[in-house]
Amino acid sequence: MRLALVLFLLAIMLAATGCPNTPAERPVVCLEAGSLAPCTPAYDPTYDNVYANAFQPSCAKTGFSCHSPEGRQGGLDFFDKEGVFAAMHEQRVVRAGSPECSDVVQRIISTDGFFRMPPGANISAEQQCAIITWIANGANR
Repeated sequence: MRLALVLFLLAIMLAATGCPNTPAERPVVCLEAGSLAPCTPAYDPTYDNVYANAFQPSCAKTGFSCHSPEGRQGGLDFFDKEGVFAAMHEQRVVRAGSPECSDVVQRIISTDGFFRMPPGANISAEQQCAIITWIANGANR
């Protein structure tokens, strides 16, 4: 019985740390200028395409998701296309015109498994390029 309780508490702790929640107010950290190599996006880098091809399938998976209406890690609900667009700008996860200073870019290109998003998976280089290009072009709706 005691072992079951310990395992249950351990499972809760692991679940709570699985999807890190970042505060809305954080210092701006930028990648080195010129560190984002020229690339070819997988598709036309519009928000609709980035959402449909990268954000929704990677960050809004059915079942458990860190960025679901229930999880809302970092204040982001990727099940809500319009809401997450606004939230990414309000929380400065996306910095229009500055992909090197955008948290979302730093997370998708990271090799650090604890920082990279989505956890346990990589977004293809071409999809990363579409996100980077969308942000570089102003991250417009």
